[in-house]
Amino acid sequence: MGKRKSPEDILKELTSTNSSKTSDTTDNISKEVPSEQTQEPKRELVKSSSNELVDLTKNEANSKPLTETDYLILEQHCLGTSEDVIKEEFKVTKGYLNSLLRNSNAGAFLDKYSKTLQQKVLTKNLGMIAEGMDKQHQLIQELFAKGQTQLANQMLFGRLSMVEVQEKLSKIYAEEEDDTTASVQNLFLNLQQR
Repeated sequence: MGKRKSPEDILKELTSTNSSKTSDTTDNISKEVPSEQTQEPKRELVKSSSNELVDLTKNEANSKPLTETDYLILEQHCLGTSEDVIKEEFKVTKGYLNSLLRNSNAGAFLDKYSKTLQQKVLTKNLGMIAEGMDKQHQLIQELFAKGQTQLANQMLFGRLSMVEVQEKLSKIYAEEEDDTTASVQNLFLNLQQR
């Protein structure tokens, strides 16, 4: 048996032989699609630009600098805008969009942008939780002031007994000594358990 060729080697061979036989801008790639009437495979030609194929095989193409439009496209991609809307709004092809997403500079931008979005969401959620806890604290204080101790305790501890509450508190404080970020994580876990 001969040496097995990698997919990259096969693509390089295809692009070099096809570029000499066809034009420099497009290569014909066939794809089987079942016919509606006979349910037999029907061959349909799909055009793919040779730049896309070269982009898959060359590493230097994956690190080209991004334009301002590229950054706007990537931002919309991070925000969850559909591919069709991005193609229509920025007048780009699917091949260009796929090539852009494979670009190493785009990958770095997407990582940084998604981390920024995650931090923004986390910060906003923490602010909302803090505000909600403050309102809950005020409500419980008002109930104690009005003499509605049973309702205040129910809002404060839920259905937990005093022993269960003490166990949870001691567990939280023991974990906080080990990890400085544990307090925020425990807050989320305790809120989810209720």
